[in-house]
Amino acid sequence: DNTIGYNTSGLYVGSVYPGAEVYGNALANNGPIGGIFVGEMSGGDIYENTVTANTRFGSYGLGTRGGGMQVNDMVAGTIRNNTFTANKGSAVYIENLGTYKNRTTGYVRTGPLFTGNILQDNVASTVDSLMVPGGMYIEHIYDGAVRGNTFTRNTTDGQTDSAREGGGLYVYDLYGEVSGNTFEENVSRFRGGGASIQRIYEKGVCSGNTFTGNAVDSASLYGQGGGLFIGTLEGTCDANDITQNDVTTLASNGKGGGVHISTLAATGSFSGNKITGNTAENNGGGCHVVTRIGSAPYPWKVSLENSISENDLTDPMEAGSWIDLFTPWTEDR
Repeated sequence: DNTIGYNTSGLYVGSVYPGAEVYGNALANNGPIGGIFVGEMSGGDIYENTVTANTRFGSYGLGTRGGGMQVNDMVAGTIRNNTFTANKGSAVYIENLGTYKNRTTGYVRTGPLFTGNILQDNVASTVDSLMVPGGMYIEHIYDGAVRGNTFTRNTTDGQTDSAREGGGLYVYDLYGEVSGNTFEENVSRFRGGGASIQRIYEKGVCSGNTFTGNAVDSASLYGQGGGLFIGTLEGTCDANDITQNDVTTLASNGKGGGVHISTLAATGSFSGNKITGNTAENNGGGCHVVTRIGSAPYPWKVSLENSISENDLTDPMEAGSWIDLFTPWTEDR
């Protein structure tokens, strides 16, 4: 129950061990090294803290990542029911969520858990082009899970396209789970207004999330995935509700108003999603799938396995542009 404010760094914890607790603290206006720094979590519980208006920028450790909280290695334990508001340099940065050797242990997650947190009105720093999301940045999710959190009105503001992904959440490698989260009114400047995931591996899961009113507002020629952007889908992306998201760009080249998938692998599952009322500019108002890999035929078609309707295009690329769904299979359209 401490109040920690106006320091270069709010709270530094080298290690959080099993049975340890960090809870009930109010951290505000700390910087430029942020609100909470944790070197490693091998267990324990970080909960019910309020982390507000902290900043991280410049040449401090890992650059501008984790204005609210930075955790280098979260091997075990729980971060739950915290509120991160109006932090700069991304609200939360976790380098490793789980353990690499456990990355293919199965669909039941037994590793660390980030759950029940609220991330709202956070913004990526403009100082360092390494910054990616406004809300949360995770390099690798191994046997861990991001579950049941709320991401609202977070924004990116980077100096390069690679610094403008995932208004609410950015994940580089997903072996674990992103499920049951709510993404509302987040904004990215390039890809993934609500969330951007570069690669979902075969055991990885992104399911049961809600993406509503997110946007890609691109300052470049390209923009993709107003609600959700996925680079490569080898695992599972099922039963998400993707509604009223949009993409705009400088050159009317926005694709995938609801969701954009660059590569869909033969092992990838994309089914049971509701994709409604989204808007893109020139193709795939609801869903845009660019290509597929693998020689095995797919046992399903995207249009039959998902509910995709009432989406729109503001500037169709050509007469053959597809309002609801674009995939490499003409029979899907």
